[in-house]
Amino acid sequence: METGTRHRQEVADLPGSATGPSGDISGTTSPSRAGCAPSAPQLVKTAELDPSHNYLFGFHPHGVLVIGAFSNFCTEATGFSRLFPGLCPHLLMLPCWFRLPVFRDYSMLSGLVSSAKASAAYLLSRPGGGQVAVLAVGGPLEALEAKPGALSLRIRNQKGFVKLALEHGASLVPVFSFGENELYQQFPNPPGSWVRMAQEALQPLLRVSLPLFHGRLGLLPFRRPIYTVVGAPIPVRRSPRPGRAQVDALHALYVERLTRLFEEHKERYGVPADRHLVLT
Repeated sequence: METGTRHRQEVADLPGSATGPSGDISGTTSPSRAGCAPSAPQLVKTAELDPSHNYLFGFHPHGVLVIGAFSNFCTEATGFSRLFPGLCPHLLMLPCWFRLPVFRDYSMLSGLVSSAKASAAYLLSRPGGGQVAVLAVGGPLEALEAKPGALSLRIRNQKGFVKLALEHGASLVPVFSFGENELYQQFPNPPGSWVRMAQEALQPLLRVSLPLFHGRLGLLPFRRPIYTVVGAPIPVRRSPRPGRAQVDALHALYVERLTRLFEEHKERYGVPADRHLVLT
C-alpha cells in the first residue's frame, strides 16, 4: 500500500466529547467534499489519550488481513506517535504465527505480540502506562464476512477482552476502520454453504480461518481508502477477579460506544445513512 503524506484529523474538544451528530470535525475536509479519497491509510483521532495509562484498543472489523491495523499500529505510515505521543502500540496476533521461522522474527520486529492471555496481560500490567494492546475483537471467523459493503461484526459473545481490561484496569478504546472490508473480494461463502461449512470446520484445527480471497494481481489489496477512527477511552477500574455482571455491564457499554462511533462517522467516510452495524 502507498504510504504518502497523511491527512491529519484531530478533535480539539475534551476527551469523550462529541463533534456533532454527523461526527464532522472542524477544520477538516470530508472525502465526499474533496471529490477524491486518498489511497493511503488515514488514522483519525477523536480524543486525547493520557500516556500514563495503558489501553486496550478493540479493532473492528477484522477484514481479510487486518491491513488497517497493521498500517496504523505497526508502522509510522500514518503518524501514530505524532497523534498519540507517549504511547507504544502492539498489535496482537494469533500465537500459531509465531511458530513460523523468519515470519516470527519479522512480526516481532514490527511490534506484533502474541494474543495469548499471558502476553496481553504483560502489556496491560506494565507500570507507568504508555502501552497499547490492539486486538481484532471479531477474530479469524469474522474474516469470513470481510466483503465489500459488509458491516457484520462478531462481538455479542466476545467478552474475553473486556474481562482482561477489568483485570488490569486498562482503558478500553473502540476503533472502527472504515474501508477495511473493501480491500478484497471473496469467493461466495454464505452461511450454510459447503464452502462456509468447510471453513468453519477447519478453523478450530488450523487456528486460522481460510477466506478464499483475491485483490489486485492476486494478493495485493484493491486501491481503496482506509479511515481508522480511534474513539474516546472508556475508563476501567481494576478488578482482579471481575464477576459476570461486571463483565456484561462493561461489554454493553463498549458496544454502545462502538456503535456511536460508527454512526457519528459513517457518512463522512462513505457509508450511507441508512446502513447500520449488524452485531452477531
